[in-house]
Amino acid sequence: MTGEERDRRDSRALEPELITDPQAKAVAEARNGFRQYDAAIGAIQTALERGEDRCFKDGRAPRFSIGKIACPILQICRRQIAQLTGARAMSTLFAFLHHLCAFTLVSAVAIEFTLIRQELTLSSARRLQATDTVLGIAAGALFIVGLLRVFYFEKGADYYFHSHAFTAKFSIFIAIGLLSIIPTVEFLSWRSALGAGQVPVISAKKLRLITGVIHGELLGIVIILLCAAIVARGGWV
Repeated sequence: MTGEERDRRDSRALEPELITDPQAKAVAEARNGFRQYDAAIGAIQTALERGEDRCFKDGRAPRFSIGKIACPILQICRRQIAQLTGARAMSTLFAFLHHLCAFTLVSAVAIEFTLIRQELTLSSARRLQATDTVLGIAAGALFIVGLLRVFYFEKGADYYFHSHAFTAKFSIFIAIGLLSIIPTVEFLSWRSALGAGQVPVISAKKLRLITGVIHGELLGIVIILLCAAIVARGGWV
């Protein structure tokens, strides 16, 4: 660097870094969009916080026409932000409940699958009964929460029920629920034997049937997960 260049005090812009990779460019544009959105929301919230007292002082609107126009707009923006914030919170809450019920259901089916393959004892029979109860509660809660998300908290019933992937997912879930009645009825029939402290007696044919049903439930869950991924991507409509 020469002495003349060191003595210069004016700033010089660096060469811009050009992004040539399409994926990297899309990521950069998305991040920039999020930054602009956050900045706009922050500006609106700041204006609302500063302008609320100025909009209506002593219960009267400002004299200037621009104030009479701006203050109702600011109040509408405040209400809209509150509604959006509340809707997002409810959507997040129901998404959490939906995933919690789904993971509980899958865990219960996996535990039943493990227990039914073991030798039936008094302890394992009681655990099978308890696990099946948890499975039933999780399935019912999953059904209710899922329908609430479809109708009220996500993209709407018209979108989902016009999706072949969602229709397949929903149908398989109903089929799994109907199939689960078979092991549930069998497990409930053990109550008298378990109450007497005896190991339930189950025929080899019935045991194969229940094992096959649980295998079918696991296969159905795998297909449901595949359909859920397709629905999330907006495919197979």
